Amino acid sequence: MEFKGKQGKLFVEGIKEDYFVHLINSNGNSVCSISTNEEQYNEALCYANLFSKAPEMLEMLQRCERTLREVYEVETTEIEQLIKQATEV
Repeated sequence: MEFKGKQGKLFVEGIKEDYFVHLINSNGNSVCSISTNEEQYNEALCYANLFSKAPEMLEMLQRCERTLREVYEVETTEIEQLIKQATEV
């Protein structure tokens, strides 16, 4: 189960005057834009920040799952299912 998106860091750019939040890849291209309003602007920023860290969190979760399974012989079916859901298109 591998992430199918492009590798590289994602950055969040918020434009408060227009209430837009953009997720930008390392090439400077917009990956996702969120149009919001004044009341929901900070919430949109929070979701964009979480989304921007998702590829790194996925890699860390995969390492944790592998260590739990191989070193500690812990059942990891639920973790494997979560990873599968996150990486399927």
